[in-house]
Amino acid sequence: MEELSATQEETERKSIELNGLVTAINATLATIEFDMKGIVLKANQNFLTLMGYEENEIVGKHHRFFLDSDYARSQEYIKFWDDLNFGKAQTGEVKRSAKAGKEVWLNASYTPVLDTVGNPFKVIKFAQDITVQKCLALNFESQLGSVTPRGLSVSVD
Repeated sequence: MEELSATQEETERKSIELNGLVTAINATLATIEFDMKGIVLKANQNFLTLMGYEENEIVGKHHRFFLDSDYARSQEYIKFWDDLNFGKAQTGEVKRSAKAGKEVWLNASYTPVLDTVGNPFKVIKFAQDITVQKCLALNFESQLGSVTPRGLSVSVD
């Protein structure tokens, strides 16, 4: 009987810890979940606010819904989902389209969630909005590209 009680207490402690972890993630990151075919299952409020949607507008849509059409048809995109289906996480800076075509840049991690035998059954994307930083960096790169070597001079005294 004591062993059962100890097991129940441990299970409750782990449940509280897990709920705390989920709460912390949802407070700081934009998350969205997909099935293994790329269909949206659900998204947290941070993701919905960032992208400008209500959950009922995106659940059931394919991941391509957030992409420009050229990338959505590319071999790179096909490989992206093939790798996820093999359980390989994908990370990096990605450009996505929010509501009304607004461009959003994300530092994103797409993480396959595995079942008890190691097969992926869904993908969770964890993301942070880096749009401001990315736009500043792209603008800076553009300005650097417009500087010609002819316009630079060095004088030595």
